Amino acid sequence: MRGWRTWLLLGMLLLGPPLHAQPALDAPGDPRVLARAFLGRIGTANLLDQLLAAQRQTIVIVLTQSGQTEQQAEKVCDKYLIPELRARAPELLVEFEDILVHDFTAPELQSIVDDRTDEARRTAAAKAGTLSAEFSSAGRSWGSRVGQEAFQKNAEALKKLGLNPSMAPK
Repeated sequence: MRGWRTWLLLGMLLLGPPLHAQPALDAPGDPRVLARAFLGRIGTANLLDQLLAAQRQTIVIVLTQSGQTEQQAEKVCDKYLIPELRARAPELLVEFEDILVHDFTAPELQSIVDDRTDEARRTAAAKAGTLSAEFSSAGRSWGSRVGQEAFQKNAEALKKLGLNPSMAPK
């Protein structure tokens, strides 16, 4: 039971309501499909929402430090930057899938997804800390990269508002 609380916490830290529909399990035993199901089971959508909220907060801080009021910074963030991050969130889910496929065998993933055995719960619980760290690292890296790209994509609009697109959070 304790292991599933760890996974629930991990899921809550990572995501929220689904940003996109989870695909059906149409290829039983396929590690990628199992990884997707695993992510759905731990509530990865909650993590993505939390990650986007943290990224938004970082961007607002950067913009206010550049002379924007907090209200202006939030408006710029919500109009130009967060939509790009949200649209590209599935890329992060693919990175999470890569982590799971690397860290678990297909039978382990299948057993965890099906919640069949105590051994599966112990395996999942034993790797929870590592997965949390790997997911957090992937999320930070993705957020930084995509945030910078969102600034560049909207460079003209940001310049018209008196902002320098090169000030994107690193």
